[in-house]
Amino acid sequence: MSDTARRIGRLIPLAVAAAAGLLQASGASAQDASCKAVFNAIRLQAKTPNHQYFTISGAEPDSNAQTNEMINTGSARFVLVNGKWQSEPESPREMLKREEKNFKNSNTICRVLREEPVDGTPATVFVEQSQTGPISSVGLIWIANSSGLPVREQINTDAGTGPAGKRHLEIRIVYTGVQAPVTSNAR
Repeated sequence: MSDTARRIGRLIPLAVAAAAGLLQASGASAQDASCKAVFNAIRLQAKTPNHQYFTISGAEPDSNAQTNEMINTGSARFVLVNGKWQSEPESPREMLKREEKNFKNSNTICRVLREEPVDGTPATVFVEQSQTGPISSVGLIWIANSSGLPVREQINTDAGTGPAGKRHLEIRIVYTGVQAPVTSNAR
């Protein structure tokens, strides 16, 4: 696997963790209906075939935005790196299980921000702030009112290492016409 694939592979779970960290929040927010709604959406997303389109950018002046894609078939995950599809070693179920463990150690708060459609689909926008060890994140997640699935995310992460550790992720999620791609490293 290339260095780019490894970096993308590390950023994608971070994006999922930032959004899904809402469920296992400590204190009163853990029982908040907003946090439950977000985590339920993330769980449903892990089980539902989807195609995610990522734009990842850093805080460094010379950092260029990278665009990437990920496909989740419901039983396998694939990431597009340098024009080639590669299978991810973890299944969506394994990834969700791992992240659920990580969430237990996070301090997260969340709330409903507003109603806002995404591509004509009515959605509720949730805001979350999460801290897991040295990594903090602030994110927005748009959840479709009709399906309960996330359709868009914006996440800012900070690994606490200065500009090199700051990332901004924009994610658009599509649920129709999803198929496993032809990969260069079939599972």
